Amino acid sequence: KPSWRMDIAVADYRLYEEGENRVYFFEADSLGARRVMQAMQSSFELYTGWFGPLDNYLGYSVIEVPEGYSSQFDVCATTLSAENFHVSRDMNTIYHEIAHSWNVKNLDPQPCRFESEGYARFLEFLLLEKIDGKEHAVSEEADNYLGRIRSAFTDHEAYQHIPISDYGVHGMTHYSYSLGMVVFAIFYDLVGEEQFNRIIGSFYAQYHESGATLDEFISHCTESAGPRFERFFNDWIYTTGGIQLVMEGLTLQDLISFYSEI
Repeated sequence: KPSWRMDIAVADYRLYEEGENRVYFFEADSLGARRVMQAMQSSFELYTGWFGPLDNYLGYSVIEVPEGYSSQFDVCATTLSAENFHVSRDMNTIYHEIAHSWNVKNLDPQPCRFESEGYARFLEFLLLEKIDGKEHAVSEEADNYLGRIRSAFTDHEAYQHIPISDYGVHGMTHYSYSLGMVVFAIFYDLVGEEQFNRIIGSFYAQYHESGATLDEFISHCTESAGPRFERFFNDWIYTTGGIQLVMEGLTLQDLISFYSEI
């Protein structure tokens, strides 16, 4: 499939296959490879049920790389650092990377990555709840992020005045993972699981061939969820209204309650 790069991993790999999916792993990590495959299969099945089937799905590969290398998603494969094959590790990295399969190409010149990384970060913790039975994984991680963001933005006061839409311009896309995850968690709770899944699935169906801008994603969300969400996304994406609420010390549940009353 078309991609902006090619990864070539060379090692004494073992191969584990189930159907069209493959895991390339180091010999010592055979048990971890089976857990990775199970997580990959389970997440694909769940996402497909939620968002609809991927166009032209030809299977997927996970390629183990040594510890210290970062996990990187691509259209046909992801490289996955060896620590993720350890028996004690959660599979949220797999859940995160597989979620990217339902992203569409961003057409902005300097993407903020909210609709790709915030979305995938939210889904990885949602699947910890749905697949692994970890209660409150989303809310606990969101509140953890809120505390860390509050601390970082206190130390760097200028960050409080930069909206998420400009994170690509200002080199702040790493906050699209954490703050973006919080925004998706609020949105999911407000619209409900069924409506959220329809929004993500219909956006993929409409734009996976052409690609889309952040503005098109936000417009799709507001058109699908209703006009009251224009203020919600304006607060969080285009202005810093949401960030000011974070700085006031609101928790995830506080934020959900705040927007529920609007």
